[in-house]
Amino acid sequence: RLDPRPPHRLQRAKSRLAPPFSRSDALLGEVLVMPFTETLVYQKRLSYKAVVVVWLVFVGTAGGLGLWALEAKQSGLPLVDAFFTAFSACTCTGLAVFNISAFQTPAKILLAVIMLCGSSILLSTFPLYLRQRALARNVPPELLKVDLSRFRRCPEWLVEYQSMRLLLRAVFLYQVFWLVGGTSLLALCLGVAPLAERGVCGYAPFSTADSGGQPADTTPTRPCEPWLFGAFLGVSAFTNAGFSLEPSSLESFRDNSMIMLVIMFLSLAGNVLYPALLRLSLVCFLSCLRVADARRLWARHLLLSGRKMYGNLFSSEQTTLLLFTQAAIFLAQALTNLAFRSSPPQRADVPAYTNATIISTENEFTDELFMSVQTRHAGMSVYTLTMEGTTVLAVYMLAMILAPVPLMIAVRSTSRTSPGGVYVEMGASPAGDGAAARGPAAAGADNAARRTT
Repeated sequence: RLDPRPPHRLQRAKSRLAPPFSRSDALLGEVLVMPFTETLVYQKRLSYKAVVVVWLVFVGTAGGLGLWALEAKQSGLPLVDAFFTAFSACTCTGLAVFNISAFQTPAKILLAVIMLCGSSILLSTFPLYLRQRALARNVPPELLKVDLSRFRRCPEWLVEYQSMRLLLRAVFLYQVFWLVGGTSLLALCLGVAPLAERGVCGYAPFSTADSGGQPADTTPTRPCEPWLFGAFLGVSAFTNAGFSLEPSSLESFRDNSMIMLVIMFLSLAGNVLYPALLRLSLVCFLSCLRVADARRLWARHLLLSGRKMYGNLFSSEQTTLLLFTQAAIFLAQALTNLAFRSSPPQRADVPAYTNATIISTENEFTDELFMSVQTRHAGMSVYTLTMEGTTVLAVYMLAMILAPVPLMIAVRSTSRTSPGGVYVEMGASPAGDGAAARGPAAAGADNAARRTT
């Protein structure tokens, strides 16, 4: 816990503490006992907001210098544009003032790394990691080796420590699954497509150095390479940065439904579906464990009290509310755009194409559903918005304004949950059996858990 006393009083308080753990005092009637509030005392040094600001400034500055060093001569990237692109990538904003298609492969890889370093999922694990490290420094090694399955009860803070270790691994595996899976699927979808349908993802080296990244009409173009395209676009969609190797975003791949579907799910998995899918993965992990496995306790604790440790773990009620609210907003925007569109969507007039062309309306509903997801998340597009009417543009603006509302509703509702008790029953069910043996505070926590699960 964070102790409000000044540092010089903290040092005197630490010297008066009893030895944190002795094996003879730990086992009392099959109950693991340790006075956590008297053994864990540390000083608050740097706030989470300060850590995030320092990290983003470092990543943006280092990334901007790296991009400028790689592309200053290749594509004529100015230093100011390099910093703008790097900070736009690490904050997952997706704004660009330079043609990214003119970048060579090393610069594209660096840009993908910058987007990963600024991912909201990665930043959200900073407090969790620091809290787990603080517990690890204060928990005696002898206690960590005790087989907790032999005890009837154990302190909640020890369960919390083990739960945080499990949660950090779950978050890491979650990101690996979606990034590797999304990259592979995108590479496969592009690899089986004809060469003429792979879009434009690059130009000859030094061909855009004198034109600020914009190629001349006679500049030879290069089609997208499957694995580079899959990796870059997978990272861009999952982090919701919205960058694309294609000069016209995703207009060249509008007729490839599989690429659009993969990008849409990656955008959702890295943003609004993250709490729901993370909770679902923990539920599946719990169902695969044996009854006698001590890890069932860690997983149950995350499902019941995970909100105290990690802001993206909601209760089952609020997770369901979040899913249905998002689905309703997506469908409402797609149907509204279809109803108020006065002319077919058009492709942008970019150097990769000869002129602006009208896009067929065969997959119009799929396009609108994709655009409704991208409006509130990654910001990619399959057609230009310059020819859209005022009503359609107003719907887009309203959807962008309402983007964080369902998530904030879930956060506000789950933050009212009671903080929980001091001990955790080893044999208790997620509904909170055995609360009477733990006192009124634990009983109140279990009642709150019943209401929220």
